[in-house]
Amino acid sequence: PDPMPPVPQKERVTSPYGFRHYFNYCTFNYTAAWWDWKRWEREIDFMALNGINMPLALTGQNIIWYRVYRRLGFTDKELESFFSGPAYFIWFWMGNLDGWGGPLSKSFMRYHKRLQKKILRRERELGMTPVLPSFTGHVPPAFKDRYPDVDVNLVQWGEGCDIAPPTYIMSPEEPMFMEIGRMFLEEQTRVFGTDHLYSADSFNEMTPPSNDSTYLNGVADKVYRSMSQVDPEAVWVMQGWMFGYQRDIWDPQSVEALLSGAPDDRMMVIDLAVDFNNYVWKNGNSWDNLNGFYGKSWIWSTVPNFGGRTALKGPLDFYLNGHIDALESVNKGRLSGFGTSPEGVENNEILYELISAAAWSDSRIDLDTFLDSYDKARYGVADPAFTKFWSGLRQSVYDNFTNNARFIWQQRPAYHRGETMNINQHYFDGIEAFLSVADTYKDNELYVTDAVQYAALYIAAKADYALKAA
Repeated sequence: PDPMPPVPQKERVTSPYGFRHYFNYCTFNYTAAWWDWKRWEREIDFMALNGINMPLALTGQNIIWYRVYRRLGFTDKELESFFSGPAYFIWFWMGNLDGWGGPLSKSFMRYHKRLQKKILRRERELGMTPVLPSFTGHVPPAFKDRYPDVDVNLVQWGEGCDIAPPTYIMSPEEPMFMEIGRMFLEEQTRVFGTDHLYSADSFNEMTPPSNDSTYLNGVADKVYRSMSQVDPEAVWVMQGWMFGYQRDIWDPQSVEALLSGAPDDRMMVIDLAVDFNNYVWKNGNSWDNLNGFYGKSWIWSTVPNFGGRTALKGPLDFYLNGHIDALESVNKGRLSGFGTSPEGVENNEILYELISAAAWSDSRIDLDTFLDSYDKARYGVADPAFTKFWSGLRQSVYDNFTNNARFIWQQRPAYHRGETMNINQHYFDGIEAFLSVADTYKDNELYVTDAVQYAALYIAAKADYALKAA
């Protein structure tokens, strides 16, 4: 607004959460694969303005891995089949695949090292504590030849992902596991410093070699000690995605065995997808089913976007108020954080506003009032046409959650899968109401930006109707 409204006195709001987490491994490729410093600077500003203080910070780690494995005797030729190309870093970092889209040039590694230094410097300047990576056992394919006496397991990325060859994961029982973990963390700390938070996911979307409680406990013990031997203040930050996604594997006994391998005050679990658990699997919250993660500190988190898809979707009231159920639960355990882990950003603007507001509230917020204030902040006015827009979309795509927010014509070649979003007449009526005031707001930059997006999504939905009728 011009002029800016006066602020007669300081306003102080305290979040019920000490940690406000942001990012998903996938975000670093689905959206940020080619971000330069200018784009990263903008994202960090967005984070700071919304009070995010615990960002995942994965950029630049490839050169650390390169230096570690070169010191262990691997040649550049041997490492060509290890590093993925820039569009596939996240699956390489999670141990899901090797060499996909590679080889990776050392000049790109150096570029990302410089970029990461800028990212971390700015995040720390703004009071954030970035989460850096650590070693989980993922080793190069040539490892089995260079170190034939070291026990490594072939592990296949999850169901339906067998297009990628298996990767090699070193057994934590091997002394060399601790050695590589130490080498990596020492080199990373030398280059990037540390804030004592380390991400490690040993079995992300992969079946562990054994479900024996002793084995799982031993894995966690070794992963944690590989951090703490270098950094006595280390806190292991673990994604809890697999506990819901692979619930047939991760029963309560297995989860408790894994989590008990690290001290309670040195592990934090991100319950990554409470929205997915509630609306897709409908099998209850992981935090509730697992007794608040058995004494570990944990973060209530959502995945409002899968695959970087751009269609509108998501239950608005849940993103604004769903966390209150956890805050009020007798089973909340050591709930200490709030987060969001979208696989892609630069989409579905309202969800990020809702989620950012939720992180600062310990009581329920009226959605109608919030949307009214959102319209005033975004467009300068709460026009009745905007109210009709929200009403229409809340009775269609904003009434539920789907991880498959695509139109039928995007699901090539399997058009027969059918519509996964709730596209109905309310959807079309809502967008028509928004576009009906285009002449009034044609000079309003944010209105025009949104109008173009909504019009495109309107036409996309009409294409679905034409396709089904063909």
